[in-house]
Amino acid sequence: MNKNLAIVAIVILLIGGGAAFYFGFNAGYEKAIEKSQTDQAKTSETAPNERVSGEVDRVPTNDIPDNTNQVSFQKTEKYGYYGTLTVTGYLDIQTRTCNPGDMCGETVDYASFVITKNNPEILKEFAATQPGTTFISPDRIGLGCYQKDEGRIYYENFGDSDSITSNIVGSDLAKLEASTRDKPVELKLTKPVHTTNRNEPDCYSLFRNFDLL
Repeated sequence: MNKNLAIVAIVILLIGGGAAFYFGFNAGYEKAIEKSQTDQAKTSETAPNERVSGEVDRVPTNDIPDNTNQVSFQKTEKYGYYGTLTVTGYLDIQTRTCNPGDMCGETVDYASFVITKNNPEILKEFAATQPGTTFISPDRIGLGCYQKDEGRIYYENFGDSDSITSNIVGSDLAKLEASTRDKPVELKLTKPVHTTNRNEPDCYSLFRNFDLL
């Protein structure tokens, strides 16, 4: 009889221990899953955007200078390249065909400003930090999409503090259309502080506030 009682006690202990192990393991597993999901959520919320090559980490919006249209084009450790400059050159329009599978939305007539004079070294340095882009090169600056029927050059521009869409129209557009290598014009333009990387639309420009002088 005592032997049978001992066997029953052992069985009860084994069952109880197994249950404790199961529930303890299950609770630990659930906590681990919950912690992993929390960590992933935090990473998703706080991970910085991918940087543009040659530029700096994103600057808090309330710490961005609001006078980019008043300071000379420059580079700082904190803000990267930004500011205003004036260049001399002429308008060049090229059709950019969007083929299936290309990283584009549609075929556009893209307007660029070919620089023939007053091309500062710092602008060339900035262009060198943008490998692979079609919106700037050492001797030309992308303006946006030339939409003849609409009577404008339409462009989009991104900055850390805002993103804009705008147009070059009226007399400014007329001056650009009349410009040639032999009859260049002066163009004033501004690059905002932009330290993050975003997908660039077909009519994108790295600059804004175009003003024909």
